[in-house]
Amino acid sequence: MAFSLMPLMIPMAIYASLVVVTDIEHQRSIGAETEYAAITYPVKGKTVQNSFTAKGVVKNVPDGYYAYTSTGSDNLLWPKFAVAKGNWSMDMTATGEQGYKYNIVVMAVKQEGKNKIESWFKRGKESGKYPPLTEIADMRTLATVRVEK
Repeated sequence: MAFSLMPLMIPMAIYASLVVVTDIEHQRSIGAETEYAAITYPVKGKTVQNSFTAKGVVKNVPDGYYAYTSTGSDNLLWPKFAVAKGNWSMDMTATGEQGYKYNIVVMAVKQEGKNKIESWFKRGKESGKYPPLTEIADMRTLATVRVEK
């Protein structure tokens, strides 16, 4: 007697797609202020100048994680610097055409992600090139705000 997994495959595929969509929606729902961090300037939807100072605060970093500021667009990230608990600020130069939208992010990573970011900083300093990171293991978004140039 043969047993077919086909009746189970459709519900499993539906479940898997719901998990992916739910995770994407969760990332989009993280705002400028959470229990972990806040981005106080610029505010959501703000049109920024070519140069400005982003500001925020890290309230709490989850155990075993390290916090960084970053900019990003779609699934691309450009880490800026490590940040400890407390206030932070970073001078920004907005590149891209007028109307370009991107995110300012406070993120947390575990040791593997920290190693990847620190290696990326080192390679960038040596080469003068900072290509975007597309994947960082165990990354958690602590706060994010979308801005427009």
